[in-house]
Formats: sequence, C-alpha cells, structure tokens
Amino acid sequence: MKMKMKMMEMEINLLILVLTLLSRSIHSPLLANGSDSIVGLKYPAVFNFGDSNSDTGELFAGLGVRLGLPFGSTYFHKPSSRMCDGRLVLDFLMEAMGLPFLNPYLNAIGAPSFRNGCNFGASGCTVLPATAQSVCPFSFGIQVAQFLRLKAEVLQLQLETKELDQYLPPEDFFNEGLYMFDIGQNDFSIDLDSMSLHQVLALIQTILAEFEAGIKKLYDEGARNFWVHNIGPVGCIAQIIAYYGTDPPKLDEHGCVSSHNQAAIIFNLQLHELCRKLQSQYTEANITYTDIFTIKFDLIVNYSRYGFKQPIMACCGYGGPPLNYDSQILCGQTRFFNGSSVTAQACNDSTEYPWRRESSSSVFLLHASTFSRPFSPWNHPVFNFGDSNSDTGEISAGLGVHLSLPYGCTYFHKSSSRMCDGRLVIDFLMDAMGLPFLNPYLNAIGAPSFRNGCNFAASGCTVSQFLQFKAEVLRLQSETKELDKYLPPEDYFNKGLYMFDIGQNDLRVDYDSMPLDQVLAFIQTILAEFEAGIKKLYEEGARNIWVHNTGPHGCLAQIIAKYGTDPSKLDEHGCLSSHNQAAKIFNLQLHERCKKLQSQYSEANITYTDIFAIKFDLIVNCSWYGFKQPIMACCGYGGPPLNNDIMCSQTKVLNGRSVTAKACSNSAEYVSWDGVHLTEAANRYISTQILSGKFSDPPFSSKMPSLLNLENVRRGEDLTSNAVVNIYIYIYI
Repeated sequence: MKMKMKMMEMEINLLILVLTLLSRSIHSPLLANGSDSIVGLKYPAVFNFGDSNSDTGELFAGLGVRLGLPFGSTYFHKPSSRMCDGRLVLDFLMEAMGLPFLNPYLNAIGAPSFRNGCNFGASGCTVLPATAQSVCPFSFGIQVAQFLRLKAEVLQLQLETKELDQYLPPEDFFNEGLYMFDIGQNDFSIDLDSMSLHQVLALIQTILAEFEAGIKKLYDEGARNFWVHNIGPVGCIAQIIAYYGTDPPKLDEHGCVSSHNQAAIIFNLQLHELCRKLQSQYTEANITYTDIFTIKFDLIVNYSRYGFKQPIMACCGYGGPPLNYDSQILCGQTRFFNGSSVTAQACNDSTEYPWRRESSSSVFLLHASTFSRPFSPWNHPVFNFGDSNSDTGEISAGLGVHLSLPYGCTYFHKSSSRMCDGRLVIDFLMDAMGLPFLNPYLNAIGAPSFRNGCNFAASGCTVSQFLQFKAEVLRLQSETKELDKYLPPEDYFNKGLYMFDIGQNDLRVDYDSMPLDQVLAFIQTILAEFEAGIKKLYEEGARNIWVHNTGPHGCLAQIIAKYGTDPSKLDEHGCLSSHNQAAKIFNLQLHERCKKLQSQYSEANITYTDIFAIKFDLIVNCSWYGFKQPIMACCGYGGPPLNNDIMCSQTKVLNGRSVTAKACSNSAEYVSWDGVHLTEAANRYISTQILSGKFSDPPFSSKMPSLLNLENVRRGEDLTSNAVVNIYIYIYI
C-alpha cells in the first residue's frame, strides 16, 4: 500500500528517474559529487533532443494537434501535450535539477521562456531523416538544426536589446548547459522479422552515423555536457506486439516481441561503444551513457515487486486484455463499431500500469489536410495561411533552417526568414492595415506577440495549427491575465481577417505526362482539402475570409528550368504553357468554390482576389512598370536566360572550382528574386494592385480612397510613409 501511494503521488516515471540517477549511468561525470543540487546535477540550462518519451509539446505545436484528456489527467489535471497521464522522466529530471519544465521549441504561445533551456523532442520522430510516410517531420537532424537556429537567434537578439533577457539563455549557458538525448526507439518500429541480421546491423550503423553527426555539430557549437539515454525494450510495447507479435512463437516468456528487443540490445551495445569513442575523441566533453533498457525491462519483468498489476497492457486504450490496444481506436479517440460509438478510455487506476501511452511512430496518423466593413486601420487580428509567398519565418523555425544574406538584404538588411530580398506581399498588406508584421506560429524565440494575429504559412497542417493556437490562447486567458498583451482577446477570433495564399506548390508537377482527366481530378482533390479547412475555420467562428488565387507558376525560372527545356512548351513570353493553363483551371474552380462557400455560409464575407492576373500582367508588361527582367532570377547562378543553375546563396563546386549564387546589383530591376519567389519591388507593385480593389470579387474599387501614389511606390517609398499611412480597404459582399 505504501508503494502504491507513492506511485499515485509521483507516477511511474519517477521510479525510472530514481533508478536512472542511482544505479544505471556508465561513465558519469555529469553525476559527480560536489554539487549542492539534488542528485549532483547542477546546470544552468538543459537542451533536450528526443521523441515521445520526452516530448513536452513539440509535435503537437508543430502539427497543430491538441491532446485531450485523459492525457495529462494524473498530475496536470488538464491536457499537457505529453504522451502520458502526467509527467515524463524529463520533467522529473528538471525538478531534480531545480529547474522549471522545459518549453518546447515550436510552442510560441504565451511568451515562453527559454532562459533555462529548450526541448526539441518530438513524438514519433526518428534519428534517421523523416520520409513521406513519417508521422513526425522533426527528425534528429532537424532538431539539431532547430537548436542551431535557436542559438543564432538568441545571440542576435541579445545584441539588439536587453529587454528579452528574462526569456533567453545567456551566451555562456550554451557551453555550460546539459544536452540530453532520448531518441531512436521509433527507428525500430518496423518489421524486423523480414530483415536479415546483416540488414539489421546496417540499419543500426546508419542510425548511429546520423546520431554521431548531430553530436559533432553540437560539440562544434560549444556543447560539452552530453547525457545519452539508450532505447528501451520496444518489443514490450503493446502497439509493437499488436503489429508484429500476433504469432506466439515470436514472443518471449514475458510476452514481448523477441526480434525487436534483440535489435534494441544490439543497438544499445553499439551506442555505448559510440559514446566511448566520442568521449576519447572530444576530450573537453563529459559524455554519460545511461542504460534505460535495463531499467524498463526490469520494471516489466518484476512489475509486481514495484507495485504494478499490468506490465504490458495499456491503461488507456480499447479492446481489453491482453493488450487493450486497437490501432483503430487510440487513447482518447471515439469510433463507430457495429453501429455503436465506443471510446478508448483510461483505466480507473493508472498507477497499476507502467504503459499509459502508445509510444511509437504511428500513434497518430495525422494529415493536413474579407473584408466586409471599412477599417482605418484594421483593428482586429489577421490570421494568414499560405506557402512561401507569405511565409514570414514558419518553415525556417519549424525545420531549423537559417536563411542567410542576401535574403533580407533590401529592407531588413539582415536575414528575415523570408524567401525574398525584402518584404513580402503580406508585409505590405499588414502595413496598409496599420498592423505590425505577423509573427510565424512556430517561432517562439523572443516572446513573440500574437495580439494582432498569427502567420501559419508554410506548414502542411496550417488549419490544425490554428485550432491548436486558438485552444491554447483561450486556455491561457482563463488561467491568467498576465499574458493579455501577447494574446488576441476571444472576440478577435470572430472579428479577425483570415487570409489564404496557397496552392502553388501543389501544382508543381509534370503536366505533360498527365491526361486532362487526371489534371482535373487532381485539382478537385486540392480544392476539396481547401474547402474542408475553410469549413473548420468557419465552425470556429471565422467570418472574414480573403482568398488569393495561385499565380502564373509557369513563369517561374525554376519551373521553366525543370519542365521547359523544350522550346515548343513555352509561350510567347517564355513561360511554360501547361503549368499556366493548369493554374488557370485551378483558379476558375477556386473562384466557383468561393462563390459556393459564400452562398453556403451566409454570415461569412468571402473575397476572392485574382493574383494570377496581377502577376502575369507584371511579367508581360514588366518594362512599363519599371522592371528590366521579367523571368530571370536576380539571385542565382548561370546567367541569362534564367540564372537558375544554383539556388540563391548556395555554394557548389563546378568544373573543379567553388562558385556561389549571388544577388544581382539592383534587385529593383527584377521581378523574380531567386527563381521561385519575387523581389520586394515586385511585391510592392502587386500589393498596390491588390489594394486598388479592381482584381477582387466582389470588387471594392469604388469605395477605395485615392491615397496610393503608384509613382511614389515605384520610386521606392514605403507603403507606411505619411502619404499612404491612412489606407482604407472596403469589401462589400
């Protein structure tokens, strides 16, 4: 009873913590005596890399998924974005070091602090790079890239201001901090019986090579204190048994899948050897290897000794003994079986179960799926959904990619995480509405404010991200008023403007190999997904919806270089005919879809804007608008006609010498910046045409005050200058 009461208070993960700290660490300079902290751990910051075993919200922020109860029920008494009923081992370790729980890198809501470190661990992730079938895109290499970006951004912000010091780790924390690793389990969530021993060993070597490369990058950045947890007995996970252990001979005497546990043991032996090698190679480092496998397997084999009743069966699931796991109904989900609704619920007493979550790479099968009143300025938020045409840093934050100069050179004079030399159309539109530039949803660095909206552009699950964003905002507002300056009030979600500039990337295929019926079916599939997203947003209260159609991507240098090598495929302007025709068909059907949605949702204000017409006119009549190059990239390599042999800012070795794709001397003469995205000068012109209202349906030009001086705009004056600061936009449905 005493043991049971203890477990009710501290959960299974605390038991693993105690065993970890007391007896299972090998080569343990991290756990040396002489520190005044609990268990001898004293570090100013912790940077964690891992999977669902240590994910405190990374995947669910990144993919916009909200974990409902019973997840979080034991300790937090509310959803905590952890794949557990309470705290994780990582949480207990942070408490043992006297530090707050780690905020996930991608969760920007509520002005998160990274003063004491950051968590990059993401559920379902692998050491090996993610594939198209992966649940989680944030593999180990991406997590390391995210860390590199975090460090670079933190150091840049600290140079610019001291106001954010309470949110950011000092520079020396990156050297003195503890770097933790609990990753690799999901790399083995495969059918090992179909692989030979040689193939398994080759797989392990590939995984370890990727892991070693990541450690090297971190060491090169100053990391010195490494704590590596090996992988647990994956063959004892109910989900793995359900998938690969249906044949009893495949199970050991404890009911675990033998092949998976044997692979884990081999992996761990080689991981241990790698840690020894790295310790001898990096003499300034402190590398500790901890045997998590032994701790967890002992817990499963001797579960009753530790006060548990179920060693393998899931507490939260559906189906009953022996596994209580059904892949069709995961914990907390509801499905219809045989005409009746059933829900995978939690057991009555989770302290009797070690496994209270399904920890493998296929836990979730996730997919991604205006103005009606005058404003001056628009005093409600803007929520933008799009691709790189309007991405103000989403993909850069999510994948840890740092866009270096010349990106950002024209206006920001530093990297701005925009695929442009300066501002995007979305930036000019925010200027026109008297609002600050939108912060990307995934960029949590520097206490970002979402008071005036949020940019979800560049992620595959943007609508889901919005739903997660709204839920988190409302939850925080119900708990505290201290974050009001960072968050939009609840009514802003109804009054706000929802902008969409997306679809261009879906249409980048080889149309010459597709018959017309396939093209039409393909477009219908895209539009069905788009409509489903609009429906979700409307149900959440969105009423002001502004849809930008897709541009003439047949005129992009990158598309022409890939699909237009045959001159007969090009039109008289040098654009790829098939791609522009597909874009026109898509836009016609998108326009019809907008009309349908307007009639269906009578309370909505839906405006459709013809971006294709604006951009194509700019390309065809570029000289009239003051440009000299309609298609050729300003930033690239190769010269006329496309200058697109090497992507902007990249360096390659060609014919034995190193060459770099550099920017042209005057980007204002070019429509195209890098062969895919437009220059700031082109974006400025496009913005003025959008704001004229004549390209929108319903049109609003008759209500538009004559405040835009296009000649001044062409000469380079900002839309935020005194001459045009009082822009009004009217769209009547």
